[in-house]
Amino acid sequence: MHRNKTVPQTDELGLAARMEDRIEAFACAEAENLRHLEDQLAAEGRELLRQAAELGAQKKAEATPPRCPYCQRALTRLSAGHERTFVTGFGEITVRRTRISRRRSTWLRLCLS
Repeated sequence: MHRNKTVPQTDELGLAARMEDRIEAFACAEAENLRHLEDQLAAEGRELLRQAAELGAQKKAEATPPRCPYCQRALTRLSAGHERTFVTGFGEITVRRTRISRRRSTWLRLCLS
């Protein structure tokens, strides 16, 4: 399996350090059992997976050129700042896209001409 090099190595090191801290805290906490440690480690792992899913979705969006929703031609006049949030198995991710800013009536008139 190809490993994506774009996931920042510092996040991985940060995750490893946070997990090590959790393990040390767990070892010192008399009131916690193994289930507490499992839950904490799973939450840390899910966050890393959520960040990786968000990064992958963003790269896919950037690699896909914006197209007219009616005629599917490539768009030429674009505006930035459009984002959409999705719920994934790892949590919510947000993808930012560049879009053309026109109303539907303008789309239809341009596509039908």
